[in-house]
Amino acid sequence: MYIRTTKTKTKNGMAEYVQLAHNQRDPKTGVPRAVVLYNFGRMDQLDLEALRRLVKSISRFLEPQEVEVIKEQLGEESPFEFLGSRQIGGSWLLDGMWKRLGIEKTLRQLLSDRDFRTPVERMLFAMVANRALAPASKLQVEHWVAREALIDQLPGVDVHQLYRAMDFLIEAADEIQKQVFFSVASLLNLEVDLLFLDTTTTYFEIKGEDEDHWDQNHWDQKGLRKRGYGKDNHPELARVVIAFAVTRDGIPVRCWVWPGNTADENIVEQVKTDLNGSHQVYGRYVRQTKTGKLVLNHAKIRAEEHLDGKYLVSTSDGKLPAKDVVLGYKQLAVIERVFKDLKHLVDIRPVYHRLEERIRAHVLLCWLAMLLIRVAENETGQTWHEMKKALATLQVGIHRTRSGEIWQTNMADTEQQKLFETLKLKPPPRYYSVSPLTRGTV
Repeated sequence: MYIRTTKTKTKNGMAEYVQLAHNQRDPKTGVPRAVVLYNFGRMDQLDLEALRRLVKSISRFLEPQEVEVIKEQLGEESPFEFLGSRQIGGSWLLDGMWKRLGIEKTLRQLLSDRDFRTPVERMLFAMVANRALAPASKLQVEHWVAREALIDQLPGVDVHQLYRAMDFLIEAADEIQKQVFFSVASLLNLEVDLLFLDTTTTYFEIKGEDEDHWDQNHWDQKGLRKRGYGKDNHPELARVVIAFAVTRDGIPVRCWVWPGNTADENIVEQVKTDLNGSHQVYGRYVRQTKTGKLVLNHAKIRAEEHLDGKYLVSTSDGKLPAKDVVLGYKQLAVIERVFKDLKHLVDIRPVYHRLEERIRAHVLLCWLAMLLIRVAENETGQTWHEMKKALATLQVGIHRTRSGEIWQTNMADTEQQKLFETLKLKPPPRYYSVSPLTRGTV
């Protein structure tokens, strides 16, 4: 079966007609001849819409793949093609929190006098979002940004650019932590009169430890990766000590990194120095006095639970108020959960970096991820695992049409909408991007 044209002489000249025909062999002569099945009429008077309807009607009886093959054979471009999708729910929510807590603004201000040709703030956010959503090496982040997750205003990134962004992060670490602390405390109206301090360790897969060196920028004169006491059953591996200052609500607002063999008393002294002032040192937590000064409390607090339905909390420091002693004991679980999530939620360890600056930057990225996570958990009453699960189905589909490329987000469901509303954020737009084809594009 085929379409053929025939020419017929008319009084005004020649006319060409379009016919649907097929060849049928003459039973007597055996010679094939054309049999007209349908006459579409004169070519210059064809009803093109009727032809299109006919084509669509016929194509209903073909497999979709066969239709595409026929279009390709005809040299015809598909009017609509699905190119893939990206996850957008988790990264969009984290980006909203990042901006709402003033972290984006802080970084952009610190970057304003730097001559960077790459979007450093966006790259730092991408690494923080990766720790919270799908922890991976910096090399894998390159693929994650390009193929798996949508990071607003960052279509792609090179791993070497990520390393340069980490270098900036550590250069501006003190100012970033200071600005983020005041921004978060003010915005969320956090109770920062009492900050709990505790430490953990993280180890390295890279064998060996750092040699001692003098660095005037750090209080310790030794290399960072050192063998020391750890709770991870890997005594043969070098490690670092990490400390977090945590609010009553479990928000980590400051972090520190020391060599793996640093003693607790040295950590307390260094935190005291960082908090600027002549403070009385007790130890394990930091509290603000009525005069506004921060005081470190290092009392050993324990509970005696064998007293017939009651419990007794004892401390090595008799100067602490009773309510602070009890609160300190109750908050141990909050601090322990911060460190548990640090290890298992954002996968701070094992660490594969060797350079001290990159190690410190890696810890800062994990801290920022924990900050976003904990604020989101406190405000929604849900765990981050529950939020990630709820947001996983919110994606952006990428489509190519004859007019251009369209990035369209599926409609947020009720649970997703509630998450964004609770966190005072806007969900991603239904049409994230519409890019018309430029002239000359095929």
